[in-house]
Amino acid sequence: MDSLRLELDNGVIVQLNNNALKRLSAMAGTSPESESKLRILEGNNIQQANLDIRNRSHLALQGIAIPELQYNLSEQAQVELSGDALAVLRK
Repeated sequence: MDSLRLELDNGVIVQLNNNALKRLSAMAGTSPESESKLRILEGNNIQQANLDIRNRSHLALQGIAIPELQYNLSEQAQVELSGDALAVLRK
């Protein structure tokens, strides 16, 4: 698949595993007070991602490094990074 666009709201949970994507665009928590969850696991190959994590939503990057990662996090968002995903903190 070339690209994937996701919009998560009100308790939606999306887990990505074993996908090959050139581009991922995701917006989580579009409604006020919403708590969506986006989990991107190690088995994915994603070249570019734009992640907008709003309200009280959760983002988990588990063992995946995304070369061109852009993100926007609300003050109430929760983020979990593990393995290769920790490289984002070194930029």
